[in-house]
Amino acid sequence: MAVTKSVFGKSPEGREISLYTLSNSKGMQAKVTDFGANLVGILVPDAHGVTADVTLGFDSVDRYYKNYSFFGAVIGPCANRTAGAAYTLDGVDYRMDQNDGPNNLHTHIELGFHKRIWDAVPGENSVTFSLEDEDGYLGFPGHKKVSVTYSLDDENALRLHYHASSDKRTIFNLTNHSYFNLDGDAASNADHLLMVDADYYTPVDSTFMTTGEIVPVEGTPMDFRTPTPVG
Repeated sequence: MAVTKSVFGKSPEGREISLYTLSNSKGMQAKVTDFGANLVGILVPDAHGVTADVTLGFDSVDRYYKNYSFFGAVIGPCANRTAGAAYTLDGVDYRMDQNDGPNNLHTHIELGFHKRIWDAVPGENSVTFSLEDEDGYLGFPGHKKVSVTYSLDDENALRLHYHASSDKRTIFNLTNHSYFNLDGDAASNADHLLMVDADYYTPVDSTFMTTGEIVPVEGTPMDFRTPTPVG
């Protein structure tokens, strides 16, 4: 196992951005950066020993500043959509950035966790990224402390461990926003087989907000109860 550090670029203010490469004895590598705690790449050898990068990412930090598809991003404090870009917690109304029609998407396109420079502490087979978030920032109460640890083992398991705390009741909904392609990032994934063992799904309205309905997948394009081509 090994963790190596290299220069990934610089911020507009001239701060150096680093890339950390986690490697194991099987030839697998995971590349992560302290800019946004983004997962940049996962290089995996197939059964024939051919290595491919199976997740989408960019070759330099410059592109991550324009990462509007959120490739590999750690989304926070709140991932996904919030209806009306507002919520009420303990009787207090909070407003968020209205950046997706009438709603909020992924907290903030330019100021969310995926566009922050995190502190990094490498370990023997891991890297832990951490940051602090001030009370009220982007519409979330509490002074918040957040960390994300990427670890790679010799069984080719890449694990993400999130930890967050706040000195006030607040909202956390953290996630990683990677896009995967098991044939490598230059090929189509339309013929990949997907199976989701779910009998129901939650439909969305014209703004992509869930309606609250729970609908059977049978007879709909959402039926992946047996292996079905993604395309």
